[in-house]
Amino acid sequence: MLIRIYGKIVDWHINKEKIRGTNSARVLKGIVEATINIFNFIQINLKPTPAKSHYLFNLRDISRVIQGIHMMRTFQHSKVDKMVRLWVHEIARVFTDRLSSEKDQLKVY
Repeated sequence: MLIRIYGKIVDWHINKEKIRGTNSARVLKGIVEATINIFNFIQINLKPTPAKSHYLFNLRDISRVIQGIHMMRTFQHSKVDKMVRLWVHEIARVFTDRLSSEKDQLKVY
């Protein structure tokens, strides 16, 4: 369900940037699935505790990652490695910056 919802948002971005049928479009579709997989992993494995009460994640976090990807300029879409680097940056910014222990951060990566 989430893949379908965020996939539609990415489809809109692909159409707007006129990159349909390119490697960049395929990578963006993969980014949606990977982001949701990371979100699901964090939901299952990094639950809030009294010492880590800030480990609360919700769908807004997925939206922040996707919005960060959408801020990429059109001419950069041709560089798939830059898109992947941006995605890793957004995942780190949204999810791992909130994690307090290095052990928890290593679980995500």
